[in-house]
Amino acid sequence: MAEINLVTVLFQLLPALISTLIYLIVFRSKRNRYVEAFLAILYIRAVFYFLWNIFFLITYTDLSSGLFELPPFASNEIGDALLLDFIFHFASALQDFLTWVMVAFFAVLFGMLVLAIKLALQDPIKRKFSNVIKRVIGREPETDGFSGFRDRIHNVEFDIPDKEPLNPEVISKAYSESWKDYLIIGLATLLPSIGLYMSSPPSFYAYGIIVFLTWIYRFGYPSSNRLAKGAGLTLGNRKIGDEMMRGVLGWFFRLNLLLSIGTILLSIVEVIGTPTTLEFVLTSYAIGFIIAFPPILFAIVVFPLVEDFAIRFYKRTFEALTQVRSKVSSIDIKATLSNYGYSVIVSGIGIAAYVGAIFAVTLHYSAESMMPLRIFPENVESSVANALSNPTTSVGFLNAVRWILLILLIPFCMILFLGVVGHFVRKRIGGEVEGFAIIGGLLLAIGTWLILPGLDYILNISVGHVIAPDIEFLSLRPTMAFPTEGDMIYRYLSEFLINVPLYIFGTMFVMHYLKSSDIYREKHNLDTTPLVNVHSSDVRDVVVMFVGGLIISVIGIAALSLVVPPGILEYLVMSVLGEIGDPNGLEFVFGEWTIEATGGSIFPIILEHNLIRTLLMLLIGPIFWSLILWLIAMRRQESDEKTNAIYSLFLVAFTVAAGLIVSFILLNGVFVLVHPWSPEAFIGLIVGILLCILFGGYFLIWIINKLRGTDGGWWFPPLLILFVLEYFVYDDQFTLIALIILPMIIAILYKVFYGNRPEVQQQDTLLLYIKFSLMSLAISEVLSTALTVGGLAMIKDNPILFWAGILPHFVIEIPAFLFIAAASLRIARDLSPSIMNEEFDSIPEKTRVLLTDGRVWRTYILGAFFLGLAALVETEVSGLVRGFVERLIFG
Repeated sequence: MAEINLVTVLFQLLPALISTLIYLIVFRSKRNRYVEAFLAILYIRAVFYFLWNIFFLITYTDLSSGLFELPPFASNEIGDALLLDFIFHFASALQDFLTWVMVAFFAVLFGMLVLAIKLALQDPIKRKFSNVIKRVIGREPETDGFSGFRDRIHNVEFDIPDKEPLNPEVISKAYSESWKDYLIIGLATLLPSIGLYMSSPPSFYAYGIIVFLTWIYRFGYPSSNRLAKGAGLTLGNRKIGDEMMRGVLGWFFRLNLLLSIGTILLSIVEVIGTPTTLEFVLTSYAIGFIIAFPPILFAIVVFPLVEDFAIRFYKRTFEALTQVRSKVSSIDIKATLSNYGYSVIVSGIGIAAYVGAIFAVTLHYSAESMMPLRIFPENVESSVANALSNPTTSVGFLNAVRWILLILLIPFCMILFLGVVGHFVRKRIGGEVEGFAIIGGLLLAIGTWLILPGLDYILNISVGHVIAPDIEFLSLRPTMAFPTEGDMIYRYLSEFLINVPLYIFGTMFVMHYLKSSDIYREKHNLDTTPLVNVHSSDVRDVVVMFVGGLIISVIGIAALSLVVPPGILEYLVMSVLGEIGDPNGLEFVFGEWTIEATGGSIFPIILEHNLIRTLLMLLIGPIFWSLILWLIAMRRQESDEKTNAIYSLFLVAFTVAAGLIVSFILLNGVFVLVHPWSPEAFIGLIVGILLCILFGGYFLIWIINKLRGTDGGWWFPPLLILFVLEYFVYDDQFTLIALIILPMIIAILYKVFYGNRPEVQQQDTLLLYIKFSLMSLAISEVLSTALTVGGLAMIKDNPILFWAGILPHFVIEIPAFLFIAAASLRIARDLSPSIMNEEFDSIPEKTRVLLTDGRVWRTYILGAFFLGLAALVETEVSGLVRGFVERLIFG
């Protein structure tokens, strides 16, 4: 019999625990209340959604029906199941976070209506019934003294305090001041909403939409009065914002409380004398209470964080509605049109990325399910729904879960994409956040809805009883609830009252957050940007290099094809590209091992190769020249001199020892090298072992010196060891050629082409050589990538199939790669003045600061994420796209 065991509880809490651990490691002493709010939602979800629904479904469902049984899982599939469970938790929490952000902003729209009604009716009603009011309260009712609605509108004023929404102290104060208000708002509407949760709508699809709309009304309307209070709304000498909030905490709360008590008493009176029915009613209310309570927690967690942003939107919306003429006359037409134009462009890119991602996920699912290749969701939905509801194999079930969870996650990623890109675009053109978010969010929501009508469903849930060798647990599994023929009205409500506001307000929140982050950083003299401050000139230069490399490779191969036979030319091109891009040394062994271990997947080796190359591109130039200059051009203390000399000697000795060991083993036949092992890989292994021992010894000495308070020259030995280790492990000739040979060529060409300039004539060639060496690996990587793409495009028989097989990951990998290259150029250019001014003593220290700069590592992590995504697309999707296009062309 299925039951909740300890493994079930741990697995449902594991995503939140892992996310918390990552947060503590990444942020350490720097708190981010927004991330903490997301973590709180993860925990609330784990308890009140995942664990509660598992308990509820196994308690109130006939277990003998076998409804929860899943096909047996193999041991190696448990990891996949846990990963998918993590995605389910993460995507659900992200959905909740953005949904409640939407509700907080939606309150502004309610606020405009409530404020208009108050200004239009309150004072006239007081005058109309002044005699009645006088009899009740014993005095004439106070009036505001304004002549009418328009007069009141024009005399409404705002008193919004200048606060920092991202300041931890401000956020703490916001929580302490507002949580009780939101708790009262939630409790006031808690019991009346229980009936909705326990009702029986025409379909589950309709039920889900009604619940969403209830959240918007239940919290949006009363929260609008909280925003009016926060905006310091005044009319004459009256603080009407405070009045509106007192009304919510007073008559609104009491009215809903009376309705709740009356509804419960009426239900009990109807079933008095029928114990079974009475028990059922009480149980229903208890269950309804548990289901209706978590939204209160979500509101308490999210609303205080969004309140300041929503208040700004409240003020801007009010001014846009009441000051149309003055607002239109003060518009900067150029900036506004640029803002709207870029919003259309970015949303167009977002639509393309959204649709492309959906196509890729669907194509992968159809291939994994042994179906004809399909790209539109409606072509596979019946298969997915059947695999989720009536799974026959664990593989088919996991494929279906993967598809539906990725489909769930993609829209929220697009909201974040639109907000982040919109922020950086807006910074350059100076447009308004609201205008960009409204246009971009509207187009993204409507465009994807029209292109992909097959995604018009909502998630339902069921429980899965997972049984694998040595482990057994329960897990919540998603299922699909499709709209029925009678749900047409709910489909439109879902799109225009939920999805469109979600995209608009989600984008607006992200842009406001990033804007406030910039202001906060600038005010408190923190890093001006969270990433390496890449300049537009850096991006332009790497793009020009890449495009130039493409053109040169195409022209060069086209010229060679005139004199070299096609077969020989293809062999030569593939040989050159293999030397540039294929793994060597121990990396080749790792690649062969991972291919065998993963059943043929090349994803691990592509990912590892991309991550290592981009890390070297970002940092190897400064590290290389810091080591050189530390040795030959710096004045050092005697203790540093001894430390570095000893470690340099040890490094040489250990490397020579590795060579002698390998020679002895191979010459005496102790080991016979077989594929994939080569002498280079074997020496890389031995060098790696010995240098890791040396590194460990250094680390121990460093700890001892730290305890003693002496740590002279601490950074030189580990960097030197890692530099040598990388060369031998990867048999990396490319990096040394890029660092040593290529700068000579670039420096000479620079002198030749720009030698007539006075500033160039005064520059020392050796200093130019060092300057270009700092950025030469980035230049080499960009040009070699261009050569690879251009070369392959020229020698392939069918260009359409070639581009079909490369574009899916190309559009992700190349921008990420060029961004890292641009960051590498920026780092090199920031160090170049010290080189040209012969300030060699400053280079090692600047490099040490660079290695501990959080912006550098955040830049690398961002690039690594997209490169990892590109590697995943390359191994799982690109080949399928090529096959799909080939089938369309050739049948």
